[in-house]
Parts: sequence; C-alpha cells; structure tokens
Amino acid sequence: EKNKVILLSKSGKVLWEYDVKGQIISEVFQPDIYKNNKKQYLFATEDKIFCLDRRGRMVKGFPIAINASKIQTFTLIDYDGSKKYRLLCSTNKNELRMYNMEGKNLKGWNPQKIQGKLIEPAKHIRVKGKDVILAIQENGKIHLWNRSGRENSKFPIDVKTPLQGDIFISKEKNIKNSTITFLTQKGEILKFNLK
Repeated sequence: EKNKVILLSKSGKVLWEYDVKGQIISEVFQPDIYKNNKKQYLFATEDKIFCLDRRGRMVKGFPIAINASKIQTFTLIDYDGSKKYRLLCSTNKNELRMYNMEGKNLKGWNPQKIQGKLIEPAKHIRVKGKDVILAIQENGKIHLWNRSGRENSKFPIDVKTPLQGDIFISKEKNIKNSTITFLTQKGEILKFNLK
C-alpha cells in the first residue's frame, strides 16, 4: 500500500526495497535481459514500465515513461525463446502499443486502435513457428494481429455481447486447428479457431 517493491529472502529478511511511486497494475515478470541467467523484475504502473535487477537497482534505460496515456494492461513477449523481449501495453486511450526493451515503438504498433478495455492483457500465441497477438475486449470484440501489427483479414470478430473471465487457449498442430474458448456475461461459452 506504500507503493514499495520489497524482495524478501526465504527466511523473510528484507534484502532490498524500491519505491515505485505508484501501484503495480501488472504481473511481475522475470526476464533475462542480459542473457546471463540472472533474472530481473519487470512490471508496470499506470504511467511507467520498471525493470529492477536482482539487487534492486534500476536497469539502464528504465523506467520507460508512457506519456499522455495510462497503462491498463501490460505483458512481456518473447516470441521464440531468444530473449529478444517485447513490451505490450493497452492504454486508457483504447490503444495497443508495443515497444522494444529500449522503449522504442515498434513499427506497426504505433499504436493499434481498439474500441474498449481488454478483459485481460493481450496474449502472444505461437503455433508451429507462426506468431499471433490476441486481444479480447470487454465489449465483445476480438482482435488477432501478426507480429508486425497487421490484423488477420477475418478479424476483428464482434460477438455483440459483453465478455468476462479467463481465456482458454488450445494450441494444436496448426493455426486452423488451434482454438480460443471464453465466456460471455450471459453465461455462453464461445469457441473459435485462430483462422
């Protein structure tokens, strides 16, 4: 409640504290930015993306300020396990923005416009070397983009009813057979493939 990040040892000893001056609104991710098997702590507040090293020091280039918008959701993407990370945010201005680890907007994601709040952070899905970014809005619109920010020609899909809850992703042998299942606020279960 004091907006401090605290690392505790297994015995409960405080190892370090860092004041982020804002509430954490995302999961705390543990990337290996330097590719040396030493992980960092990556997370977002409404206006900044933070990355602390294992000793509680800010990683060079962070925090990344998100100007003129407030972050609503944040996720970390590593497309192929190469540790070439991407930062994906949805904002209060109905945008999806993707950055590299230096905080530069990526081509095709500057920004992607959506028409409402997401029910959960956008997701990266990889099936047989093909990558897609899935974003599902509370209002029933479902988006699917490729890595470079081009939306699939069959999307967005509008199911015309508010959505809620968790999303279940079933990865199969290809994109056509891979499915997304979710729940509407009316209690209907909807399922569609990634085509």
